Amino acid sequence: IHLNTDVDRGVVVGLSPAVIVMATGARSAPLGHLRSSPETRVLGLFEAYGKVMGPVNVVIAGGSVASCVLAVHLARAGCRVTLVEPSDSLALDQPGWGREQIERLVHNTEGIDVRLEATVETVDMDGVHLQSHGEVEILTDVGVVVVGGRQPENALAEHLLSDPDLADRVLVVGDAVRPRNIHSATLEGMRAAVLGRSAAFALV
Repeated sequence: IHLNTDVDRGVVVGLSPAVIVMATGARSAPLGHLRSSPETRVLGLFEAYGKVMGPVNVVIAGGSVASCVLAVHLARAGCRVTLVEPSDSLALDQPGWGREQIERLVHNTEGIDVRLEATVETVDMDGVHLQSHGEVEILTDVGVVVVGGRQPENALAEHLLSDPDLADRVLVVGDAVRPRNIHSATLEGMRAAVLGRSAAFALV
């Protein structure tokens, strides 16, 4: 076990592994067209944890499971949260009954205002501009806008997969493939462990 260790191709090759399981997770989605103003900081999803302290007004752009969890976390920490989702439901990336549980948690948490079928358009000097069905609303006194969403943290995996000497030993699992839920990641990790064990015995 190597903790607190940066990993690159050289480290991987030096360990001479029979199987390389890439479970590098996800990172915050790009901030896109939203930029900070003197009054309002724009942060990525993961950057908001630990950097946003209540009481402050927060707008979260996007209603994924991760955004919903962040909204609950910030509301419980004393923030006033406006959760803005373009579709007509929250947590659409969570299948089945789990989505209903997430929606119920959000709606039952004091301090969260849900805006469905709406988008965050701009962050300007006069406030945060929301758009819904052609109507624009300006939220004032907003301290932080969080861009919800995640994307795979897979740069190293792609680098290893492009190496013909390593590619057939690389297994990419969990959010490094596509950000999803813990159940999918756990199942893929289990499959990778079984495949890795079989491959290791085959090489002995």
